[in-house]
Amino acid sequence: MPDVGRKAETGEEHTQSVVFEKDAGWTKASSRKWVKEHDYYDDGLDETETQFRWRQYDPDDNEFDYRNQVIEKDSVSLILGIPKDQASDEEALDFRARPTPNPSLKGGEKRTPMRCFEGDARPHEPFWRFENVINGDGDEETTMELYGFISEYSWFEDDITPKMFRDDLYKYGNGRPVLIKLNSYGGDVFAASMMRAIILDYPGYVTVRVDGIAASAATIVALSGKRLLMQESAYMMIHDPMVSFFLACLNIDDLYGLLDELETIKDGILDSYVHKTGLSKMRLGHMMSDETWMTARQAFDLKFADEVISVPAPVGAPGASVSNQAAYVNVLRNYAHVPEALLKIAEKPTEKPIDIEYQREVERLRCEAKILI
Repeated sequence: MPDVGRKAETGEEHTQSVVFEKDAGWTKASSRKWVKEHDYYDDGLDETETQFRWRQYDPDDNEFDYRNQVIEKDSVSLILGIPKDQASDEEALDFRARPTPNPSLKGGEKRTPMRCFEGDARPHEPFWRFENVINGDGDEETTMELYGFISEYSWFEDDITPKMFRDDLYKYGNGRPVLIKLNSYGGDVFAASMMRAIILDYPGYVTVRVDGIAASAATIVALSGKRLLMQESAYMMIHDPMVSFFLACLNIDDLYGLLDELETIKDGILDSYVHKTGLSKMRLGHMMSDETWMTARQAFDLKFADEVISVPAPVGAPGASVSNQAAYVNVLRNYAHVPEALLKIAEKPTEKPIDIEYQREVERLRCEAKILI
């Protein structure tokens, strides 16, 4: 990306500024953090009474027309510089004009991604964290941490967030091996399916390590790697895809259509389970319908996991807020057969990672107590 202030060359479409609306709760610090995380420059701030504008280029009205592209409705937008020979008069909007609709929607309809789970995330906000580190041999390694929901917002008809995930994977991974550290109660099945497709297309070797739990849609991501490792205290859960309604009015045709969609989704999930485990589709289908919880050893025996490991790793999402912790507990309570020990751990809000060695010792003592009784 060129230096801030340098004019874009003639014929080069570019992002002139990234704009954050103060009314949406953005501060100078939070907007700077977003800009840095999305690889924009953060040393060109233009602040107004209503906005923070992080400038990437000086404007050049002689060579370019400018228009808005909405990233988050009434919250974040990009000011795009379009070469005059490419932009029509109708498309050429200055930064005060109305936002352009999401091009993925038909008829120019504007739509904010639908929230699936309670929490404090913003639309199109990454729920993953990539990091490149140097290992003991001096080689660079890429890790991706996925602790929490697989998207609080649905990826259905969302072109922005999947592209962000793919761009991050290829940027940080750069074709090298990637380790995905996973601890998730599930989330949006559309997001999980698209993430799996993106990971399968990635040319490098991907290993997934379940640090705490891989439940529901998270199992789709867990099985996307070439190899699946599970901490010995971790859990895996598979179940039928579900949908929830809030004050929705559906007729018979709607319900039959929804049933067909859920059956199609289940069939796709089953294919990935069959491919990994070699178990029959009928058996796995019953396991999903029964909401099956597996310890790491059980998952290994059924060939969901390739190896059970014992290395220090946090079970809870580091820095998880109390509000997110409550959301996780609410999700677990929607399931029918949650192991009691897991629910007790989840119901205890924490601002620090749970000590996995301490938890193992507690579980060992519980087992000994049961034997003595």
